[in-house]
Amino acid sequence: MSFLDRRDAGIQLGVACQHLLGEQPTVLGLVRGGIPVAFAVARALGAPLDALGVRKIGMPSQPELALGAVSEEDALFIDPDMQVRAGVTNASVQRFVTEARLALRERMGVIRNAVPVLPVRGRTVVVVDDGIATGATMVAALQCLRSRDVGRIVLATPVAPPEALDRCRGLVDEIVCLLRPESFGAVGYWYDDFSTTTDSEVVRLLRLQRSAAPSQVARTVGRTIVEQDVTVPIEGPLSLQGELVLPDHARALIVFAHGAGSNRLSPRNKFVADRLAPLGFASLRLDLLSADEMLEREKGFAFPLLATRVRAALDWAMHEPALAELPIVLYGASTGAAVALLVAASDRRVRAVISRGGRGDLVPNVLDQIHVPCLFLIGSRDDVVRELSDPVIRRLGPRASLRVIPGAGHLFEEPNALVAVCDQSAAFLDVALASPTVTGQTVQVSRDS
Repeated sequence: MSFLDRRDAGIQLGVACQHLLGEQPTVLGLVRGGIPVAFAVARALGAPLDALGVRKIGMPSQPELALGAVSEEDALFIDPDMQVRAGVTNASVQRFVTEARLALRERMGVIRNAVPVLPVRGRTVVVVDDGIATGATMVAALQCLRSRDVGRIVLATPVAPPEALDRCRGLVDEIVCLLRPESFGAVGYWYDDFSTTTDSEVVRLLRLQRSAAPSQVARTVGRTIVEQDVTVPIEGPLSLQGELVLPDHARALIVFAHGAGSNRLSPRNKFVADRLAPLGFASLRLDLLSADEMLEREKGFAFPLLATRVRAALDWAMHEPALAELPIVLYGASTGAAVALLVAASDRRVRAVISRGGRGDLVPNVLDQIHVPCLFLIGSRDDVVRELSDPVIRRLGPRASLRVIPGAGHLFEEPNALVAVCDQSAAFLDVALASPTVTGQTVQVSRDS
């Protein structure tokens, strides 16, 4: 099991950190590889993002293996066991430390000239890296933080061996880690794409979150949410009945495509819509068929017809002043996912697709035409949909993310199953709406303190 890339790892880590929302934390990513992961975590928490400068001191014979590390404000950690094992003299260690500090100062000078440091005194701080191998780099970073007199420190990482976490445990108040393999290897082993993060990418992500963070933090409190019945005109004399949920300062419009035999009153879709509204997501739930058409079972599987109806809803939304400028997300449940994918394949207004227990296998001919991020939410007990979805997800490749909801069946009726669906959806959309590329796979979430 692995992560597709750092952004995928960050999306999943952000979901695991949702319990920190009430603490209004600051997220710090270790330079450089920790920044893309930290960016996704900061998006999920609506938190400000900063960099924490740290540089590994590699073993002379194995540069990827840490002898120690230096961090900003001259914090230093040298692993005495590694030094003895490698036979490195104290004089050599001092030389390595001097070289590492000079390189770190040069790198952080570039970053700090572009993005100033954020104050963290007394705040809860979430320290993020893309993985922890020996723990040397993270220990140096944590020692640096302790000198800044922060409040609580939460260490968050996608993957680390237990012994590395044990090394850090005395320096933090809580650890959030998704994978804790006994047989670790190297951090890059757990990623399909572990390409180098550049200084320019670090600066870009810091600036992007700095500009977004104030509105993101505000999104969870004090919203006014209006619910109203709407009528959406379609072809000829027909119209569709719908329910619009509209929070103030909405960030996106989610248009639901229900499954065959369902309608706008679907309790599961309503639950999702109501839970996402305080996060700034408007939603439109429609009857895609008239009352008479609902009596014709085959109409529920007439995907081209239903896709036309969804496009009519998008046309209607684009002429509503409160909705016209919002990015569009399609949310398909069961066979409704086929409708959502069909629309996404041809309508450039669509920015992302979410499928809950969805049947994307029913529209295989359009998968190559889809160029937006797609999230597939499947219950761990829904073996049929999982089997049918695997070829779809492989076909979509980097455009697809899969999240398996533990203990859930096809209808997600189990306790907290829909809550997990909403949390995963919100975390996915935070990044999907900020970037055209979002990918992911499923991991087991683990948390301790």
